[in-house]
Amino acid sequence: TTNSKLVFIDIDGTLADENHVVPESARIACKQAQANGHKLFICTGFRAEIERSILDLGFDGVVSVAGAQANIGDRLLFQH
Repeated sequence: TTNSKLVFIDIDGTLADENHVVPESARIACKQAQANGHKLFICTGFRAEIERSILDLGFDGVVSVAGAQANIGDRLLFQH
């Protein structure tokens, strides 16, 4: 849609707590944002440490390694 946005969400302290638990309210908000046509991306300094339970929330992509790598779905866009 013309009003769709790209939403970049950090993991630690934003999406998940210090134990990497994602609250139900955040899960609902992510699903609602996607239902409203927005694309959600994890944006983190890490890559290998993203737990499957977080990736399984259905993000559209990941910007990781402090911006040195970007993926949309399973497709690698760039890696520096």
